[in-house]
Order: sequence, then structure tokens, then C-alpha cells
Amino acid sequence: MGITTNVYSKAFNASGKKLNPPPICTGLIYPANGETNIPVTITISWIRVSNTLGYKLTVGTTFGGNNILDNLDIGNAATYSFTNKLPENTTIYVRITPYNADGDAINCNVQSFTTGPDIPPPTCSTLLNPVLGATNVGITPTISWQPVATAAGYGLTIGTDPNNNDILYNEDVGNVTNYTLLEALPNGTTVYITIVPYNLAGNATGCNFSFFTTGATNLRPICTTLTEPRPESQLVPVNTNLVWEPVPGADGYIITLETFTNNIDILNRFDVGNTTVYDIPADLPENTTLYVIITPYNVYGETEDCTEQTFTTGLKDVIIPPKFFTPNNDGFNDYWIVPNPTNRIQQVNIYNRYGKLLKQLTDQTKGWDGKFNGFPMPSDDYWYLIIYIDGKSITGHFSLIR
Repeated sequence: MGITTNVYSKAFNASGKKLNPPPICTGLIYPANGETNIPVTITISWIRVSNTLGYKLTVGTTFGGNNILDNLDIGNAATYSFTNKLPENTTIYVRITPYNADGDAINCNVQSFTTGPDIPPPTCSTLLNPVLGATNVGITPTISWQPVATAAGYGLTIGTDPNNNDILYNEDVGNVTNYTLLEALPNGTTVYITIVPYNLAGNATGCNFSFFTTGATNLRPICTTLTEPRPESQLVPVNTNLVWEPVPGADGYIITLETFTNNIDILNRFDVGNTTVYDIPADLPENTTLYVIITPYNVYGETEDCTEQTFTTGLKDVIIPPKFFTPNNDGFNDYWIVPNPTNRIQQVNIYNRYGKLLKQLTDQTKGWDGKFNGFPMPSDDYWYLIIYIDGKSITGHFSLIR
């Protein structure tokens, strides 16, 4: 009886010994069939199939073409690294043919992928925050680094010694230039960080580690409170200053001042230094709610989670009450009088620093003489509440000086 000659035609040899059939075809693992933007320097891989002695590769730039590899026998490996760069921005066609002693797999499909541009690997980056060698760093810092123009992303390795990766190991954070750790760093510890940019061509090479040392978080300053304008004040003059309570242990303050209504960013994390008064260089927008965050800081870091405070401006012609008066009967500044040129004020209340009502003025031409129940009040700061006829109000403070 004759032997058939189909795909499995060599089921028996001439002596009648049973043979294995040729292997089945395989498929690409990397790059996947149809994948795009593949590096021009690449190692391809595919699925191993059973009953196989090896694989033959045919690779070209046209369907079924062989101008790159022509039925190259690479042995029984499931990967192949091209010795030369592939052409950039080109569709590459690949046929992988498994074989064994009884022949080649039959009718294996051509698969393809498309290369991206031929670019070199990126250069290394530089740690920006915390700065190299910084001490007393908070245990939950936001780490940031210098962007690299050709990088497609960054890998971070962080540990407690130069050869350790006990915190992060080659964490792919994507194409960003900052990262906040999910867990706090150990306190009082030198932390080593390696930043490795990468792109389609590979990783940056020779990137050195940077280091910083954490410090105690409880030595950071506490948050402060806006005192002028008072939080939630209305009809605040557009040329107001910002004044806030001093915080013990603070080395300075960072201010963010913005309005979401008109999409105006007035101050974006502006470091005003170690002062508690800031003279805004330009008038604020009229009839607008302003949002303020004042963040104290010192060598141990910035205060975290300080509350956003708000106030609302009035029209540009709002009169600012006097900052001080001197009731010493010399004929100058003996009365604290709120200007009321358009007769918009209904009444003015005056309080001491503990909130006790000292005086209620309904006639703004008379003002306050600095007395309570006929007795002179001491030199100090006092608070006012100005209530307008339309129901709006503003608050602030002024000084009595003797």
C-alpha cells in the first residue's frame, strides 16, 4: 500500500518505522502582530511549539520579502536579536517556520510590526527635589527630577544604601518628572535614588545615584491663619494686603492666590520669605472670590494640608478704614473714623481681640474715641465689622496707639 503525501505524508519511513509529523506554526510574542512604534534595535520572541528542533526566520520590508533575513536557521531558540538596526518608520514582515526531522511547518502566516523613529537612548537626569545631599528632608517628600527631552519615561530605584532597592526597584513611573511615595520613608535615614530615563531605543546608561537624608516631621511648622482680610470677608478693597499670623519655627511662607471664576492665577506657590505681610503688586479683580493658601516651611519641609481660605473683593472705590489712630487729645488722629463718602455704611462694630463688643457706630462722622464705658482702652489691635446697607460686610483690624 502506498504512503500519502499530505502535510503529514511522512508518518512512516521506508522501513515502516512511525515518524513524528512536522511541527505546527507559531506566533510572535514581541512585538505583537500589528504592533507599532517598535525600536529599530530589537530582540523578537515567539511562542515555543512542541515537537520542534528549531526555527527558520524570513524577514523583509515587503510582504513575503527576505531582504533582511532569508530563511535563516537560528536553531532551537525562541528569540532573535537583529545584528543591525531595522529601518526606521517601516513595516517589517516576519515568517517564523518551526521544523523537525520530518520537515518544516507548512503554510505559516506572515506577521508584521512597524518600527518607530531611530533615536538614541536618552541621557541621564538630575535630581531636583530633594537636592543632592539635602538633610532634614520630610519622610513623605515629592521627588522631582530634570526632564530629559528624548525620554519616554523614567524608572526609579530607591533604597537605604547605594546597592539596595528595598523601597523601590526600577519602578516605571511613566513620562512624568515627579513622584510621591505611597509609604513614608524611614526617619533619620540616608536615602539613595537612581533615576533612569528610557525610550524606544533603551535605557539611559551610567546613571549615578543621588542621596538625601530624612529628618523629623514633627519639627515642621503648623499652618497659619489669614488675618487681613479675615477669611470669608466681603467687599474687601481690591488694593488690600495679605496679613497672617506668625508661626513659631517657620523660616518662610509660600502663598498661592487665585480665582477660579475668571481663571486668574495671581500667585502660584510664591515664596515671600520670612514675613507675615505681603503687598500684592496689582489691584485684585473686582467682585471676585479669591482663594488663598499660606504654607509655612522650615528646614524640615513644608507644612502639609493647610486649609484654603477665601475672601471676596468689592468695587474698586471701596474705602479702606484707617490702620491706626492716636487718641491723645493733640488734635491729630484722636478719633478712628471710617470714610463713608457714598453713605453706603449702615453701622460699624468695634471689638477687642477677644471678641468683646466695645462700640457700635451708626453715625460715621463721629468715629470712636478709644474709650469703653468712659475708660480709655490700652494700646492694642482692635477689630472692626463694617455692615453695608445692602447687607454685605467686611472685617479687619486697626491699632490704637497712645
